[in-house]
Amino acid sequence: MLALSALMRRCFKNSAQVLKDYARGSRDYRVLECIGFMEEPGSEFVGFLGRLPNTVYSDSKFVDLHQLITQSSDKKPDLDLRVGLAKTLSISLYQIHSSGWVHKNF
Repeated sequence: MLALSALMRRCFKNSAQVLKDYARGSRDYRVLECIGFMEEPGSEFVGFLGRLPNTVYSDSKFVDLHQLITQSSDKKPDLDLRVGLAKTLSISLYQIHSSGWVHKNF
């Protein structure tokens, strides 16, 4: 069975804290507030856990970007909303890449 070393655990814990700080520091990042990480037993997989904003309700239906873009034209958001979404995503991606969090080959 694979297990994370103490050093790797400390690195992931520190990374989780940095992600938490990013989420609190700037709305431009558009990332969930990180509340920790979890290990997949028996593998090298590690996942970061994020807290949903208070504005999300338990009965909310989540739609991913692909679903939003490909849905029928009568359900598509209007052009102003789509341009606003594109702007928000662009700023968020810029902030995340500028922070050095994403590997250059991503």
